Amino acid sequence: MLKQWMPLCLLLLGSSVLADPDKEIALETLLRQQAASVDAVRTLYAEYTFRLETTWPTLHTRDGKVEFEGGKVIRGGTSKVWTRGQLVRQVLETNDYYPERDETCLETTETVSNPVYFVRYLKSMHIAELYPVASFINASEAHRAHVNEVLGVNLLHYGFTVGGDGTSLLGIFAHHQKHFPDYFSWKVTGGRNNAPYQLEVWGDDDEGRWRSREIVIDPARGFLITSYRDYRRNGDLRCEITVEPRRVTPYTWFPMKVKDWMEDDRKLEIEVTRIEVNKGIPDSEFTLDTMTFPREETVLNEHTRGGSMTAKGYYRGAWIPKHLWPQEMKQHIDFVMSDLDFSGGGVHSGTWRQGKVTQDTIEPEAVMVVRP
Repeated sequence: MLKQWMPLCLLLLGSSVLADPDKEIALETLLRQQAASVDAVRTLYAEYTFRLETTWPTLHTRDGKVEFEGGKVIRGGTSKVWTRGQLVRQVLETNDYYPERDETCLETTETVSNPVYFVRYLKSMHIAELYPVASFINASEAHRAHVNEVLGVNLLHYGFTVGGDGTSLLGIFAHHQKHFPDYFSWKVTGGRNNAPYQLEVWGDDDEGRWRSREIVIDPARGFLITSYRDYRRNGDLRCEITVEPRRVTPYTWFPMKVKDWMEDDRKLEIEVTRIEVNKGIPDSEFTLDTMTFPREETVLNEHTRGGSMTAKGYYRGAWIPKHLWPQEMKQHIDFVMSDLDFSGGGVHSGTWRQGKVTQDTIEPEAVMVVRP
């Protein structure tokens, strides 16, 4: 569901790469320098806030048929993310306000992705789902699943890309050269005296020539992509992203603020409030044991490559299968799950409240309610 929120591009990381400011730069050289900058960021810990305005497809069941209805939602929240290569851990607090019915839905999500497994915990459901990475095509797919399921915004996965799948500018250029050499043309200007580079991508076919993308790459700020515009064939602006970067190490720039707009009036704003780059993050940070959700109140659904699943509970320091639960543990889990209401229509995970709810008024407990 959240994948549709993702822009075709989120441009998020930068580090300094030396270049001769007095010489014009070849297009492919510029793209290689821009793509290589992210390699300088080996580990990242970041805290950020965000605000998203969009239209959320809402699930309803009427006369035995499942239907989707569009409705405006304003999502606010905070996130903490640890990442090192394909290793990711994230704690996410979201606050979704539906102005048309004056209701708020609150949720806490925690995820871990490593080469062995992917785990997602939902506070409102009292459930954690564990999938072996081998059940995905590859680790990158598991990582994308983490991004898509949680928010659609990940500070490292979308660093220096203009594609929702994480493809770099260099990768897009290579794809165009291989598959559409006569259709797309790339042009770069500027860059003298360390001024920003202006990159344009044009399409050309029997119906004429048209501007596809405009991209600004700033060598003075770590070759960060500070502006991106995506156009439809008729010239209408489809997507626009602007970035306000800040130097966070002597050789690394990072976008502390991002504004992202799409033609369907989806607006996303991100502000990084804390960042640590290359401080070192141990493997143990990216494991189930490190996750902070309350284990005694959570059912862990452990999936296998073959598609089977085993429900486990946490008892005396270990996760044990449901058929081995002692009676007192079964009673405790039944009590925890008794708040969940599955009668009615579409399921919306989260704690529902009437009216707007701020972070200061969020209650500690979470109850999933099925909306009619």
